[in-house]
Amino acid sequence: MPDDLRKGQPTLLGCYQDDVKRDLKFPLGTDTDPETCFQRAAKNGNKYAGLQNGNECYGSDTYGKYGVADKSECNMKCDKDSTMTCGG
Repeated sequence: MPDDLRKGQPTLLGCYQDDVKRDLKFPLGTDTDPETCFQRAAKNGNKYAGLQNGNECYGSDTYGKYGVADKSECNMKCDKDSTMTCGG
């Protein structure tokens, strides 16, 4: 998950847990990669973006309400770029 997208270059903040009631409030599409997700979130006015399940993009102005997840839980390869991870 990148740092405040409205300030410029995204920064990875780590791996975070989620729940059915999403931590990142705004679904921003599927069939995406990290760069596209970050662009969508910034365009939506969100501070933060995150990816799940290989291609699901979410944005929000807050994050972390379910706590930090072990890094090993965020090991799913991105559908569009298998050299990167997009959630777990």
